[in-house]
Amino acid sequence: MRPASRAPHVHKFGGASLADAAAIGHATGVVLGHRPEPTVVVVSAIAGATDALLAIASHAERGERDVAGRLLRSLRARYLRAARAVGPRGAAGRGLLASVSAELDELAELAAGLRLLRDLTPRTSDFVVARGERLSARIVAAALEVVGVRARYVDATAVIRTDDHFGHASPDYARTD
Repeated sequence: MRPASRAPHVHKFGGASLADAAAIGHATGVVLGHRPEPTVVVVSAIAGATDALLAIASHAERGERDVAGRLLRSLRARYLRAARAVGPRGAAGRGLLASVSAELDELAELAAGLRLLRDLTPRTSDFVVARGERLSARIVAAALEVVGVRARYVDATAVIRTDDHFGHASPDYARTD
């Protein structure tokens, strides 16, 4: 007789729960304290990041390079500060910082493209905004490893499929299954 399979224990943390390093530390403590394996942790962008990402895209589309650049530098500082504070030390920490920086470098390239094209489509807006969750997920996965929880970053786009209604997409359950 096979043992009954356990459904994953799911934790969802919104932006306020990930506002800074202390909040991320609290979130990892919650996961650590409720640790039936397997566990799935779903995270939002850090507090205020989604609005900042939308503002970066909007200012870039209007050709406002300085404003978009200032917002991007501020967002970069917040994510890197959190990654440094809760992430691992040594090579793993440097790897985390490199991946966070690469995501933000790509955002800067997107902003430059928007500035040139002056066209922010719903699809591009979704692509820009999703970066906040992806960055948070990388940092939280690393923070969980630091406290002894076996964790792996998974990009939601690798496991969840949606329809093509950009800006208001709905899950495509058949393709996701």
